[in-house]
Amino acid sequence: DTAATGLALLAFLGNGDTHVSGPNRRLVQRGLEYLIAKQELDGDLSRGSRGTTHIYSHAIATIALCEALAMTSDDRLREPVRAAVNFLVIAQHPDGGWRYVPLQPGDASVTGWVIKAMHAAQTADLHVPPKLIVNTKKFLNSLQSGEQYSYQAGGISKLTMTADATLSRVYLRDAVNTNSVQRGVHFLLENHTPSLAPHNLYYLHSATQLMFHHG
Repeated sequence: DTAATGLALLAFLGNGDTHVSGPNRRLVQRGLEYLIAKQELDGDLSRGSRGTTHIYSHAIATIALCEALAMTSDDRLREPVRAAVNFLVIAQHPDGGWRYVPLQPGDASVTGWVIKAMHAAQTADLHVPPKLIVNTKKFLNSLQSGEQYSYQAGGISKLTMTADATLSRVYLRDAVNTNSVQRGVHFLLENHTPSLAPHNLYYLHSATQLMFHHG
């Protein structure tokens, strides 16, 4: 429910609706209140999540809260957002990545969502420790083989993870014209698959954002 609520809120926020303005103001307000009510004292927003959904859910909810704060500058959101970001800082594995639970060796998929959350936090003018960014880039380096990326270090490279990790490079403030980003984009363009069924929505989610930022 936390992740689904976060994703739904992102759709409304992306449409320009916030909890202080817009025709869906009350709906957005209720969604934000729901997320904040579920937040634990340590900042965790994913209470009630099970199995592999823990950090995914927390990161998605964090993005929604960060975007709401960035759009409205509502101080009532600032402390919940700060606590949510701090939870992710503490949850980072020493290898620089994130996975299903705090301090678990990372994978490209969960790490990609956390990087989106950290980017959203920076957009809302929250502090993200420079060391976290440095360690996260090192983790992405460990997944990289040429222009491709694997799900975990030493694994098989995948188009979906290449799109996700290359997008992560952009959100980590690597310019879109850096060699690593350029190589990833050109590889994806040469192997672009949206017309092939079954459609990979995860790939489309990351690749669309990447191509948008690339121009």
